[in-house]
Amino acid sequence: MGANGSFVDLTGKLFGNLTALSRVGYASRNPTWLCRCTCGQEVVVRGDRLRGGLRKSCARHGHFWRPPTVRSPGLTLRYPAEYKVWRGMRERCERKNNASYSKYGGIGVRVCAFWKEFKNFFESMGPRPSPAHSIDRYPDCRGNYEPLNCRWATKDEQKRNMRNNVWVEHEGERLLLIDLLERVHINKTVVRSRLNQSWSLADAITVPVRPKLKNKKLRFSQ
Repeated sequence: MGANGSFVDLTGKLFGNLTALSRVGYASRNPTWLCRCTCGQEVVVRGDRLRGGLRKSCARHGHFWRPPTVRSPGLTLRYPAEYKVWRGMRERCERKNNASYSKYGGIGVRVCAFWKEFKNFFESMGPRPSPAHSIDRYPDCRGNYEPLNCRWATKDEQKRNMRNNVWVEHEGERLLLIDLLERVHINKTVVRSRLNQSWSLADAITVPVRPKLKNKKLRFSQ
């Protein structure tokens, strides 16, 4: 409760592994909150315990991330590559000590509740087309992992769906810079360097690159 007797709104706030979703009632005159843990479980916790740091996860005695369980072992054995993709997706969104967590779970990227089970994930995505394909968030590369925002894609397709992609206007056409660089016969690194030096796009892709002068050692006759 607040100093004036009103409850403190905790909606959306993070307490350890718990995110407060909504107030659901009272317990011992303290507001209780429905919270979602990073593992996907939901639990009701008193607000004073959240704010006091007495409850930080769905488990009362501490929460440790565990590999997600699979209810269809036969499906897992038949499609180990898809299972590896699914597990990797969940780890980088839910496991804080994962090397990629800061780029996914750390910035709010989540795996939808429906995909917490591998069976549902596989039914949505289907078999991976080839070893060159991996999961890609599309059309919203900043969105969550969910059925309407994911596809199997190659590395080249994913390069065209990155947050740091640059769009340019060239001869009346709007296209990705990486696509334009594939059309021009000039070193891509040179073009990017020129653009970073505030060259116009037209000059950056048309001005010839000066050949490097090789140092020639002078030989003196005796």
